[in-house]
Amino acid sequence: MLHSLPLLFLSKTQTKMKVKITPISENNSQVIEFNVSLPCGANASVAPVSTLSISQRWAKVINTAQTGAASYLQVTKLDIIHNLQYTDCKGHVRVVTDTTSTIIATSATSETVTDINVESNKVVDVIIPNGVSIVNQAILNELPTSLPVKGNCAYSVFEIQPVTTPVPNA
Repeated sequence: MLHSLPLLFLSKTQTKMKVKITPISENNSQVIEFNVSLPCGANASVAPVSTLSISQRWAKVINTAQTGAASYLQVTKLDIIHNLQYTDCKGHVRVVTDTTSTIIATSATSETVTDINVESNKVVDVIIPNGVSIVNQAILNELPTSLPVKGNCAYSVFEIQPVTTPVPNA
């Protein structure tokens, strides 16, 4: 006699992330926007907390001078890990981790590659309520809302910039 056994299907819920990187001419800074879909939904009345971890993957120094004295530029590939902690609609704290990368260029004093320290500053961190398609100032002013509203998308914005270390006086 054959016994009917229940089938157990395990699936990992996938999140989708869209990243937009906008360079800013001041201090070689970049603004990085993360739009993260949250398939289980999130409580928009509880503000999310996101962080960035940035590490240098590789760097190359090039001489940009056509003639005369050398002028060096270091091109650096950065790996970025975005961690987003949010509260789902059942009150459980969840964490979503996504990765991306960017390239940043800084002036150099020689052909020697140096490690670049990068500073990040959080600008925006919200759960977008369902029904909202564009985040504007009015939406930002209302979030987090006092009402238990569901959202399926998180929006985080960071500004990153290379930290210039001042040369000590002799």
